[in-house]
Parts: sequence; structure tokens; C-alpha cells
Amino acid sequence: MKLTLAIKLAPSPEQHEALVATLERFNAACNAIAEVAFREHLANKIALQKLVYYAVRERFGLSSR
Repeated sequence: MKLTLAIKLAPSPEQHEALVATLERFNAACNAIAEVAFREHLANKIALQKLVYYAVRERFGLSSR
């Protein structure tokens, strides 16, 4: 059984800025990964992850979570 909970975030202005910055970095990282996937004709998640994982983490400063 799956449960879904709708919540409303109420971040402080500083938290809001940090959240927006993280979402923008995440979006840019996804776009970079998509470019590699299209260029290499890859749809396999595991093969794609082997190609991009460390470079994306370093370039965009994202954690593994």
C-alpha cells in the first residue's frame, strides 16, 4: 500500500533561496545527463550512470541524495 501526503513548505527567505538554487543545479545536471544520453544513444540507466556520475557530481556540486 502506498500513502501520499500533500504538504506545504514554509521556508524562510534564506531557505527558499537555497532550495531554488538546488533545484536549478539539479535541472542543469539533468539537462547535461540528457545530452550525454542522446549523444551516446543510451537509454540504460546503469550504463549512463557509469558515464556521468562523478563528472556530474563534481560539476554541479550535488550530493548523492
